[in-house]
Amino acid sequence: MDASMTVICYFVYFLFLFNFTDAFRKDIFSTKTAYKFSADVQLSSVENQFMKAELNGKSCSAVNFQVLLRHGARYPGYKDIRKMSQLHEMLKIIVKSPEANFIHTWKNDFPEVMEKQLVDEGEEEQFGLGERFGKNFKDLFHGSVDSVDFYSSSKERCLDSAAAFYEGLTEAVIGESFDNLKPIIDDDILRFHATCKNYFHHVENNRSHLIHHKKFKTSSEMETVARNVANRLGVEHAELDAGDLKLIYFWCTFEMIILNKDDWCYLLSDEDKEVIEYHNDIKQYWKKAYGHPVIGEMACPIVNKIFNNFKSAIDPETRDSVGAFYFGHCETLAPVYAALGLFNDSLPLTDTNFELLRNRSFKSSKILPFSANIATVLYECPDYAEDGSHSDDFVVRMFVNEKPVVIPACDEYVCRFDDVWNFYLNHIESCNIEKVCGAKIRDEL
Repeated sequence: MDASMTVICYFVYFLFLFNFTDAFRKDIFSTKTAYKFSADVQLSSVENQFMKAELNGKSCSAVNFQVLLRHGARYPGYKDIRKMSQLHEMLKIIVKSPEANFIHTWKNDFPEVMEKQLVDEGEEEQFGLGERFGKNFKDLFHGSVDSVDFYSSSKERCLDSAAAFYEGLTEAVIGESFDNLKPIIDDDILRFHATCKNYFHHVENNRSHLIHHKKFKTSSEMETVARNVANRLGVEHAELDAGDLKLIYFWCTFEMIILNKDDWCYLLSDEDKEVIEYHNDIKQYWKKAYGHPVIGEMACPIVNKIFNNFKSAIDPETRDSVGAFYFGHCETLAPVYAALGLFNDSLPLTDTNFELLRNRSFKSSKILPFSANIATVLYECPDYAEDGSHSDDFVVRMFVNEKPVVIPACDEYVCRFDDVWNFYLNHIESCNIEKVCGAKIRDEL
């Protein structure tokens, strides 16, 4: 081959790599999807855009909001960091494809001491959210955040998320960023999963509970992914199992978010990622949402708090706060979704339903990415009579990742407060966490 042909071949090869990595989808990485890449997020805001609601021709104004957020993008856990180093050592020995030569020079740049700590992208996600919520409820704040309550899980990534969010919020509301937030630490409402004995008995420690997740590991869809990845590596597909594929999948997104690198992404097509995401979503569905009644039931303390705060806001004499922000985990939001009846597909996520559920509602990259959030908002609707007197009615809206969602209580985007209260009555007035969970256990998660 002459020199000019060699140059052309290299040019075509690098053009292929550029197009592959530049064009691949970044929004299908399950719960490890960056907020800005999630398909269903709203990254722009119009001042006061969440301040109004309409029902039956009546105009209503926001009087209270309750916003639950997942922490921002973080480092991987130490177990996965170790597993990835082990996988890398194995691949260095067996890889044959020249297109995967990066493996020979690659090194794991994620130190174990930083496991699960918030990263720069996570801080930016939370700062941006704080700014946008400040703008979205601009008139409700009246230039101050003194009448807002802040709660956080005890985990450092949640506390750091709250701090970054507060800086963005104060920038939008006051015109200057402040970093003096001291949130109330409340694991009872934000890490209920970690101390619920019955949850561990029925779900966390019950191997049979994830039978569909286990079966999908050996499905034809996962076999195809293994073959595709093996071909790109130049190895036998039998040398890669579902755990290896998941590590490659997550390292693609972790390096993309944290290091702005996409070496591992080359090994996965978008279809491969769709399959691996479904495999992970099966686990999220059965373990964190709709797999057992105890999952939604154990979220009742925070559901109770949200709606009782609304009850207080309805009475002007007890309306001492305009809202609250709560900083928790994926394991906080998913059970709350289940308690509220959100994103519950007509078919369960099983090992045989991949094709039927390609367009499912319960898609974690859309509803549970890093910095996922659900805002429940109470609006007051003055009903003026001919004599000038008025009686107040109240309605509710819900926003997931800053976009309105249909509320199951009335199957509309705006519901009367009384209808919502009655629909979730079991999670409000009948909330007995001791009965739901049994004896409280030590948090070891």
